[in-house]
Amino acid sequence: MADLAMGILATIDLCLRYGSLIVSKAKTYKNAKAHVTELILRIEGVWIKMEHQIRSLGTVASLLDTRLLDYFDLTLHNLYAKLQAAHNLIDRVIGSKQATNVQRLDVTAQISNWSRAKVMFSEKNLEKVVADLESWHRIFDPSWFLLALEPTPAVDERLADDRTLEPSKAIAWVKATRDARKPEASHPKPVQSLFFVDFSWVDNISPIPYSNALSASDHRTRNSLILDTTTYPFATNLEVAQTHVHDIARVFATVDSSSIGLLRCRGFRKIPPTLLTPPNFQLVFEVPTGAHSPKSLRQRLLEEKEATLDERLHLAQSLARAVLFVHTAGFVHKNVRPETILLFSDARHPTSIKPFLLGFERFRLAAAGTNLISDALWEQNLYRHPERQGTLAEKLYVMQHDIYSLGVCLLELGLWTPFVVPPGSLGTRAPTRLSPHPGSILPILSFLDMKDKRKAALEIKKTLTALAQAKLPFLTGNTYAEIVTACLTCLDRGPGNMFAERAEVEDDDGIIVGVHFIEKVFARLEEIRL
Repeated sequence: MADLAMGILATIDLCLRYGSLIVSKAKTYKNAKAHVTELILRIEGVWIKMEHQIRSLGTVASLLDTRLLDYFDLTLHNLYAKLQAAHNLIDRVIGSKQATNVQRLDVTAQISNWSRAKVMFSEKNLEKVVADLESWHRIFDPSWFLLALEPTPAVDERLADDRTLEPSKAIAWVKATRDARKPEASHPKPVQSLFFVDFSWVDNISPIPYSNALSASDHRTRNSLILDTTTYPFATNLEVAQTHVHDIARVFATVDSSSIGLLRCRGFRKIPPTLLTPPNFQLVFEVPTGAHSPKSLRQRLLEEKEATLDERLHLAQSLARAVLFVHTAGFVHKNVRPETILLFSDARHPTSIKPFLLGFERFRLAAAGTNLISDALWEQNLYRHPERQGTLAEKLYVMQHDIYSLGVCLLELGLWTPFVVPPGSLGTRAPTRLSPHPGSILPILSFLDMKDKRKAALEIKKTLTALAQAKLPFLTGNTYAEIVTACLTCLDRGPGNMFAERAEVEDDDGIIVGVHFIEKVFARLEEIRL
């Protein structure tokens, strides 16, 4: 392991050198052709984001588990190759001379004298390098948060003591998630800033159709809020429950909503139980600036207007990113379905939408264990793995169950037709009925009537997998279809499991399953180009 860590440090050093050279060239040749300059500035911008995380990784590399070292070793070698290509191509485009004011002018003149074909060829290749580096960072950015899963306590000390690490949202998020994964006895008591006693500042509370979340506002600032309720059984130890909810609030208080599909948490309040209602905690989330008009993904699926392929892919990528961040925080969501996904309109980009994962009423710390209590509602069981269906599920909850739920959602997104049609109507695709019923594309009514619910659940899973394999290749492409199938079969045994052999992803700390998720799902989604 020591040799592998030393190898990673050497690769990091090479990456930092090439990155610095590229930034130096960007500063030297900013007077080159306008479009070339823009591309070089994009390289400079993405490198600034990369550099801090790479240095942070080097600080803790000697402490990491071999499984993480193997993954980061491959990832960094990939970056090194891309940086080399970027460096060499910049030299070919704008020259490799040392910078002086005179030579800068010479380079500008040199480029202006190029033939049109040569300029277009060079710019096209430079655009590819920029796209490759930005794609690498989009994948590495959440991969870096796998450090939150590393069980070695010395990682906390190294991150806290190293004064060379500049403060960043990334570092703050990893520290917060690592704190939340520690034993309950070592947690600080819930602090006043996260636990709200006075809730009078929240007003304009209103329901969001086909979602348990509520929209609201802070009357002091008029900022928009989302309220999400987490419900516990009557027999729950409320002191322990409050500690768990506090962990959620503490971790998600550091979330950068601009980069992942999760909202930043302001805090929570406790809603005492009554004779008829169990104990509840209500989490308060901030709505990002410019985001407005929240609606659930269920509502959007029921509307007549179909989403474009670009919109569907954006939703899929954002949802996969959110599930990955939930996992690296040490949580399992246990409730991923269209009713727990909110879509916001974007005031700055009227044609785009911002998706966020909510619905944390079954949100639990993975390391703290989970109970086998569930429910028998078919419309919720549809998004659960067969092991986790019914009022008494067979298996304790693990991240793979969230991956399965993600697969069902990605299938629904790809087909863009509702799997569940609720009673009532917000559009012609939702005829009025007394109870939810399966969408027309799902031939599962006979399974819902079966007495053997275990067999029914397996048949429904087969139906979903068959739909993915038969229809998605023609609608969204083979890669997307393979990703969905990988999610739906992530707990299968045998060669049909494209995710990994089940034994390979049954690790206690979630590192292996996190790496496989990035490789088989997240990274492949990010690489899809329509």
